[in-house]
Amino acid sequence: MTSKIDPHFIRAAQEGGETIRHPVAIELRQALEPTKGRSRRESLESLRKQVDRHQVDVVNLLTSMGVKDVQVLSLSNSIKTSLTSEQLAKVAEHPDVKTIRLVKPEKVIT
Repeated sequence: MTSKIDPHFIRAAQEGGETIRHPVAIELRQALEPTKGRSRRESLESLRKQVDRHQVDVVNLLTSMGVKDVQVLSLSNSIKTSLTSEQLAKVAEHPDVKTIRLVKPEKVIT
């Protein structure tokens, strides 16, 4: 289970305790099928259907745990949300979850 979890998240969760929610990205195992040879609209619709099919179980798990800020990221087949360390442990046990990473703001210097 812990191999799925970003070490930065583990440190942040230990420092924040059980009640603090940390922003995370949950990457799923299933690869999306290529959409070569289709129009842009057909490709996006195909990706959306694949993502809906692949993510339904994890989204349902998050919803059942009371997680409200679930954002599906179709192009990367991942989910952005905020989790407590207890919720993180439950999500990491799900067989469809590949990795869970702490989402940190990035500074862009131009």
